Amino acid sequence: MKNKRMRYISITAAILLVFVLLMLLFSNRSGDFSAMEAQDGVLDATSADFSSAVYEIDGEWTFYPEVLGSGAELDAAKPGERDESIPYGSYRLKIYAQPKQYLTLGGYSFDYSTRVLVNGSEVLEIGKVGASAAESEPRIDYMLIPIYTGEDGEVEVVCQYANFVHREGGGLTQMHLSTAENIDRMRRSQNLYSLVLGGSLCLFGMYFLLFAVFQGEIKYVFLAVICALLGLRDQNFYVLHLLPANYNWAVAYRFLVLMITLQPCFLLLLLQSLYEKLAKPIVVRCYAVLYAVLAAAHFILPTQDIAPLSRIGYYLSMPFFLYLVVQLIRRFWRIRRTSTLSAIRVMGLSALETALSAISFTPCTTSPHSMPRAVSTITYSPVLMSAPAGSK
Repeated sequence: MKNKRMRYISITAAILLVFVLLMLLFSNRSGDFSAMEAQDGVLDATSADFSSAVYEIDGEWTFYPEVLGSGAELDAAKPGERDESIPYGSYRLKIYAQPKQYLTLGGYSFDYSTRVLVNGSEVLEIGKVGASAAESEPRIDYMLIPIYTGEDGEVEVVCQYANFVHREGGGLTQMHLSTAENIDRMRRSQNLYSLVLGGSLCLFGMYFLLFAVFQGEIKYVFLAVICALLGLRDQNFYVLHLLPANYNWAVAYRFLVLMITLQPCFLLLLLQSLYEKLAKPIVVRCYAVLYAVLAAAHFILPTQDIAPLSRIGYYLSMPFFLYLVVQLIRRFWRIRRTSTLSAIRVMGLSALETALSAISFTPCTTSPHSMPRAVSTITYSPVLMSAPAGSK
């Protein structure tokens, strides 16, 4: 039995090593970006060398709350401060660059529908932008905005958005400006990173699920679910690549929030399953029932009200987490010895719970920045599984 466990740990560790090496390799393929800052809605790119660099645009665009227009319409409107509770509006950026250049502005669409106009002409629309929920259709995607600087080198870019999905959205996304070839290369690198990590985590989930079937232990089921939840957390993988083109956004959005909400739950269920009789059955049942009610609420409440449920799930998990930590300390104190392995296990799970606290709900997180948390979770898996579940 011990030899089988050590063989499993060795195989898992080898897979993890390859996984981490791939992550490090692909994370560097996106390359470094040069910074370019917009001031008061104006971007001076006259000195930029777009042939050799991709520029990351920082700063602020001019924001027009509850106005869907461009050009003279925005000139006549009054700019305002960006407020995520505003359901629709327009962002305008005036770009000054060298004349007669063909460029591409790349970035993820706004929450949750976007229309882009360049010099007053519509170049793309993701979903449907409108001044009411009935007129709007939510959708997200990656935007590739073609730009021609013309004879004078001046370009006006207007991004209109509508967000009737939830009460926080419509914020600026990270934009990159360069030639079409450079943006395409950057985008393919980002997709490679996202697909490898997200797909690998889902495969890890299936791997641990199969192990749960053969071993008959519930802890492997919890670990499988955690892997799948973290893999699907990246919207670039989940929404842009995994879902079909004609998916129902309302359903996909509810599942996205649900996956974020369930992460601390399954992490804590994994922790309590590693030690026999660590938590009283009534406590575990109460926690599971409360979380089941919270999960059901994701499909009952309107979409505007489900975003806070992920935070409620975290606050609901904190007392249970502290209870498990106290129970572990009491157990180790009673036996008056704490193995190094057990200490590493507890510190690892504590660090993971702290990391989960950083997952404040960001519905349009389409970049793979959540993956380091996923890697940390999987990195601890050989340690989590190395000791018998009945440790006393």
